[in-house]
Amino acid sequence: MDGTSAAVEPGVRTAAVSSSIAHMWRDVTSARVIPNGVDLDHWSLGPGGDSLVWSGRIVPEKAPHIAARIAREAGWRLRIAGPLSNLEYYETHLKPLLSDDITYEGHLEPDELHHLVSHSAACLVTPQWEEPYGLVAAESMACGTPVLAIARGGLAEVVRAPGGLSVLPEASDELTVTAAARALSGVVAMDRGRVREHARQWCSLDATVDQYVDLYRELVAS
Repeated sequence: MDGTSAAVEPGVRTAAVSSSIAHMWRDVTSARVIPNGVDLDHWSLGPGGDSLVWSGRIVPEKAPHIAARIAREAGWRLRIAGPLSNLEYYETHLKPLLSDDITYEGHLEPDELHHLVSHSAACLVTPQWEEPYGLVAAESMACGTPVLAIARGGLAEVVRAPGGLSVLPEASDELTVTAAARALSGVVAMDRGRVREHARQWCSLDATVDQYVDLYRELVAS
């Protein structure tokens, strides 16, 4: 549903994964916000490490090249993982930034990705589009790995302030790189247990299921 061409029948209840999406749909329907959840058994708490991580599809709108520039500016190693969904973008924007310290790890299997994320000091999430939710951030926080994210779409709702998690305002690439590099020291110092607890409260499958059960009970009652 894009909020322009869709129509909702009277009496139909809808759910959106973020307030950002609910706002987008506002002229069509009033949606209950129920965030997506991640499996905390799979995305378990990890020890951290001495590298940053970025994961997702290698496409312009996810902008891993911005993460590479942030890591280089801050003097951190960065490991990038995800499918090469746009080879032209990879060849022209990301590959020239790769080095001994900024590496592309490939499209990893789920267990491999969990190991990478849980053994990282922090996760960079650098969208150049309006993220509907921000599943990568939720998965990272479930591992105890703190997130430094650009506030686009629903991502800022996932990476909230209670645990001290950091969200950068949308800005030019240059300002984003500079601000993120400065913020990294505080992000990697966050308590991983508190980050995991934040994910348990806001991003877990149990939290999602509980909210849908409440919605279904309301529907049955009405």
